[in-house]
Amino acid sequence: MKFFLFAAVIICSLTCLAGGNENNSLPAQNNLRILSYNIKMLPRIIKSQHHYPIVRAHIIPKYILEENADIVVFQEAFDGKADRILCKALKEKYPYIVGPLNKKPGFKINGGVLICSKYPLKQLGTVQYSQCNDFDCWARKGVMLVEVNDGKHIFQIAATHMNGGGSVDLKTSQYREMGQLVKEFAKPGIPQFCVGDYNTSNLDPKYYNALVSNLDAEDGRITGELKVTNDHLNNDMEWFEPGYRDIIDYIFYRPNGVQPQKMERTIKQYCQRWRSDHEDLSDHYALLMELTW
Repeated sequence: MKFFLFAAVIICSLTCLAGGNENNSLPAQNNLRILSYNIKMLPRIIKSQHHYPIVRAHIIPKYILEENADIVVFQEAFDGKADRILCKALKEKYPYIVGPLNKKPGFKINGGVLICSKYPLKQLGTVQYSQCNDFDCWARKGVMLVEVNDGKHIFQIAATHMNGGGSVDLKTSQYREMGQLVKEFAKPGIPQFCVGDYNTSNLDPKYYNALVSNLDAEDGRITGELKVTNDHLNNDMEWFEPGYRDIIDYIFYRPNGVQPQKMERTIKQYCQRWRSDHEDLSDHYALLMELTW
């Protein structure tokens, strides 16, 4: 009797161990982290802004590396020296770098969009927006579309920085031109992320609805304590509209037949004292999307 009891215990133990090994062999969930960050690296010649791009370019990479996103999309990467400092500091972890957008000879500066990736990037196309107004006309603002292969999935990133102001017609023309580019390269089974600073408030339905409609893309709720990316009340680099707070930075999703298991968007505030009156590292907060396939 004791022999049969002992044998039953052994068989049960082996069965449990086999079940445990089977569970351990299941593939782990695959996560993708995309970070969008307007870093206000205006050309150093614009001294009236007192934004010191070179000082901040030495500090910001520390926080980007700690965040450990897979793809980082910068906007307002306009200063060449600041760009080089950023890229050098990030190069080891992010060896694949594309941009700045629309960099060409001439009196205009580039489009300010820079993409840094852990994985290979293939540039599919770029657009320079056909309409602009005011100071934005000094930059070649537009959108850049790249395809990424992380070894498990292929997806596309459309990165942009849109006009800071302008009429509904002007902004809608930019929404439309970006939408045309992403739709031109859309493929079944390859999701697309539309990332950047759209200078379009989530509190203004006329502009916001036109943006979402032209991109034919999905937005999502923000998790975490911070609920705005444009914070004129608390951000010490903001001054234009005291007290105004909204979201103007987005990571939209175009599934193209691929629905993730989970998707979260979180706003990140990076701070370190870099002058006696400043600790915010940009006038925008960063937006992080984490997606589980």
